[in-house]
Amino acid sequence: MANEMDMALSDKTTVAGSRNWIIPYIAALFAMMMLQISNLGFPPLMPSIQQSWGLNFSQVGLFTGVNGLASMLMAIPTGLLIQRFGEKKALSAGLIVVAVGLSIVALSSTFSLGMVGRTVWQFGYKATFVSIITALSLTIPLHLKASGMGINGALSSLATAVGAPLGGILALSYGWKGGMWGYAALALIGCAVFSFLYRPVRKILPTKKVATVGADSSSAFKTPIVWVLSLLMCLGTMVGISLTFFMPTALTSLFNLTVMDSAAILSMGYGIGVPVVLFAGVLADRINNRRLILAVIMLINTILALMMLIPNPTVFRVSAMLILSLGLSVPNLLYAVSGELLAGREVGNIMGTIGFGGGVAAYFGPQMLGLLRDATGSFAAGWYLMAAVSAISFIIVLFLKIK
Repeated sequence: MANEMDMALSDKTTVAGSRNWIIPYIAALFAMMMLQISNLGFPPLMPSIQQSWGLNFSQVGLFTGVNGLASMLMAIPTGLLIQRFGEKKALSAGLIVVAVGLSIVALSSTFSLGMVGRTVWQFGYKATFVSIITALSLTIPLHLKASGMGINGALSSLATAVGAPLGGILALSYGWKGGMWGYAALALIGCAVFSFLYRPVRKILPTKKVATVGADSSSAFKTPIVWVLSLLMCLGTMVGISLTFFMPTALTSLFNLTVMDSAAILSMGYGIGVPVVLFAGVLADRINNRRLILAVIMLINTILALMMLIPNPTVFRVSAMLILSLGLSVPNLLYAVSGELLAGREVGNIMGTIGFGGGVAAYFGPQMLGLLRDATGSFAAGWYLMAAVSAISFIIVLFLKIK
């Protein structure tokens, strides 16, 4: 306990005497913004891509679903790359790979070549994402960890609002390929700015424990709490990810609402999520209890998922928007906790392992809702599953030894 207090005091003293973390932090945030604009903003281009390549809906699903697969395959290897080469080189290389993948998609005239580009793009995306989270963890002072990660989450949500209309504008003027070229250019701009401004604030030194929050080993892969947090990342983000994919179909089938109604709910959910993520991060740092904030979010999401069973479009809309907005806080709070587990070379491995859980959620979550819908002929089983997943997450958080 004394060591933890000394560390916190030392961290605050360092911050008070020096603000050298701010510019690297802003550089990492800028890189995240450039990365997410393409990843979260490209869906409006998908109908044009589908028409251009003559895709069926199964091929559209495969094209978009590469994201989850890449997350599972790249999360942990990226941590090892960061351990070997450092977060700056890994991040810069990742953004270059993203630009290459987007360029291949822009040059493609067939689905097969487009899938090659999409795969390269998403593998680069996941490598970059894990590297950015690692850079943020090494940059943000310990006593501001949740707030700093919250700002990152808010900007990621904002990227949806910026990226989608940007892609639409470019597509109207230059076609969907023009949108892809624009996204590729932004990735390179992000790489250039980050490479110029980012300087590691905390050097990657031999690994040592930095907090007694369940770290039992000097290796991320041998530390049980890391895998528990990865499981929480999977369960905690699965609800929002699955709802994002299935809500438009549910709204149409249940209440005869339009695609624009679905788009409005998504926009409102992510829009509300910006202040929610910021507030959750600041509050968690203020009361120094991230576990409590996580538990409250999981409990509320359990109730909201059950409310979606009520056959009322207004109740459904409000519940969906709140689930989306609250769910955005989960990964940022978990990344804030994970940044205090082990210091040194294991930081990248921790972020990669926890990010693996998010990849599992993105890949399997929507498929599970689809299977339940086909098997039962109703969306109710899916909402019950979402409630159960949130309830399990709540129970795990209650027994988790974290702050």
